[in-house]
This record gives sequence, C-alpha cells and structure tokens, in this order.
Amino acid sequence: ENELGFQFPLMICARVRARVLPSGIHRRAYSSSRLVALGDGRIAGDGVKSIYVQGFLANTSTPEDWQDWQDCHNRLVASPLLGWRDEMHGFDWKTGAVGDRFGRMPLPFNTTAATVSSLLPFSSTSTMAAAVVGDVLANATRLYIQFRQAEREAQIAAHELAEACDRLRAPYRVIAHSLGCRLVLEAMPLLPATKRPVEVHLCAAAVTEEQAAPSLLHLCAPREISGNAANVWLYFSHYDEVLATAFRCTSMGDVALGLAPLSQSIRGVRSVDVTGYFGLLHHTEYRFKFDQLALGALRHQLPPPPLSSWHVAQSMLLRDRLAQSLQSLTLLPRSAANRWRRATIDGLPDVRAGNDLVSVQQRRQKT
Repeated sequence: ENELGFQFPLMICARVRARVLPSGIHRRAYSSSRLVALGDGRIAGDGVKSIYVQGFLANTSTPEDWQDWQDCHNRLVASPLLGWRDEMHGFDWKTGAVGDRFGRMPLPFNTTAATVSSLLPFSSTSTMAAAVVGDVLANATRLYIQFRQAEREAQIAAHELAEACDRLRAPYRVIAHSLGCRLVLEAMPLLPATKRPVEVHLCAAAVTEEQAAPSLLHLCAPREISGNAANVWLYFSHYDEVLATAFRCTSMGDVALGLAPLSQSIRGVRSVDVTGYFGLLHHTEYRFKFDQLALGALRHQLPPPPLSSWHVAQSMLLRDRLAQSLQSLTLLPRSAANRWRRATIDGLPDVRAGNDLVSVQQRRQKT
C-alpha cells in the first residue's frame, strides 16, 4: 500500500532480495534495466565513454528513443573544443513510460459520458463541469501514482546502473536528466571510489537539495584520477515549468535541484544557470541543447543573452497558472470530490510555496 492508500500489484510492491556481487555492489534481484549501445567507439576522442540516463516517462529501450541525445553527443564528438569519444550508451529502466496500457494521454472518461448525456433533455451545465473536474482529479492522481512508482524503480535500477558501470573498462562520464538524476545519485555511491565516473552532468534534476546532498560528494572518482577541479555539473533553469509546479507538488513544496543553484558551495560541484538557453515549456528541451550547455560549462563560453522581458513574464505567468491549478486540486472541499478524497485531498501535498501562489479561498474572497 502506497502513500495514497492504493494497493499496487504484487510484482511492483514485492520485496526484492539483495545479494552481494564479488565487486561489493549490492544488487537487487528484480530489475530489467540494461545499457543500450549507441556508438561503436571508432572515434577515440578524449577516451572517455558516455552513459546517458533519461527521466520520468521517457522511452529508453531502443536506439531510436535516444536519437536527440545522440545528435547532441555527436556534435560534442565533432567539437574541436571538447572532442568527446563517440562511444555512448543509454540506460534502459522503467521510467513509467510503459506498463500503463493507456499510455501517457489524459483519459476523459467522465467528460465523454457527460457529453453524451448532454444530448438528453434533463442534462445541465453543472453536470459537464463536475465531469471535467472529475477527469482532472483522476488524471492528476494517476500521474502522481506513476511518478511514485518511477521513484521506487529508480532505487531498484540504481543497483543495475552501478553494476553496469562497474563492468566498464575505461573512464566514463554520466549525463542524466530529470528523475534520471535521482537514479544516478543513488547509483554512483554504491561503487568503489576508483570505479566512479570522471564527471557527472545532472540536467534539470528532479530531486531536492536535501535528498541530493549526501551523494554529491560521492558521485565521481577522486580528483587525482579524474584530473578535474570540478567534476559534477548541475544545470538549472529558473523557469522550468515542470519542476516549478508538478515536482513541487510531489515534494511537499520543496524546490528541485534543477530549478535553482545550491544554497551553499560543495567542493567539486558547480551549478550552471542555463535559463537563457531556453524559451517556454522547456523541461524536456535539454535533449536538444545539451551540447551547447556542456560547451558553456566545460569551456566557459559566454552564455546566450538574457531572456527578453516578454519571455520572463510569460514564463512566470505560465508557472503561476500551472501552480494555481495544482493547488486548486489539493484545496477542493471534501464534499466536492468525495470519490477522490483520499487520493487528492490527503495524498497530494499543498503546493503553497512562496508569495506567487494564491489559494482558492483567497481568490473566491477577492471575487
């Protein structure tokens, strides 16, 4: 039974046995994670292999699922400033993209039924409004449950990722995005220090600073092995709409690591503000621009000009509207959503974080 009181299938919730590998890594017996080969290593470059880890709801099982990241990687291979080795792997794990037979699309069951019933003479507009609210609540709850499942799978898959890295016979780096950063933060400390990556890039990390802090010092090989003054890069954007709203809802209001710099400096860890590289709705855009971000961080290239005032205003407006919508779901009177009371009212946290969010009651008073 999870935080919301739902019963999950036995295969998801069954306790998994741990066994100790010869290398000292504790591996979970249940996981289907694996590395997907995406480059053959014909171009030696800097001699460092690259492992990419995608996040929540990303497809990861076939080479086609990694095409955007591979395009960025190929540009880094061709770059005269970095010249990365062309050998790369994608880590396949259960991100939540598969296993739901309905996929990731909203399911307007109540709205559809209300639309059909609207043809009847006794139908009313309040019936349609109630149906829309019911569908919103249902899909928000469904997404919340999927995210919690993916978080648990990330902990399981971390052992598989650590084992895969342990088998590599060359220096390697790790690039992760969103919830994939959580997986990397769980996996790398499981390795002996000398077998950890020489550098780690965490893009739009869907994890709080409090959750990440214990692992940040144990992500990479010692400096005398990696040769880098800084070997962990945290790429953040102030206007990431997903981290500013949906993640804050699931994290009890805490700020994501991919939304702001570290509150205090940590040796070997560098926060990189990449807000200026993106426009609106950009949480998933890292896969198109990672090569630019890496060049800027590793070679200290000048960032793009600041966002225009219009982009800033639109980003803040979008963030506030999304946050207010999520907040309205958590503040509905219990009598208005009795079917979803346990799932939505008690389960989902209140996302009132900062002065930019106005509660439903306050808005009603103003009107």
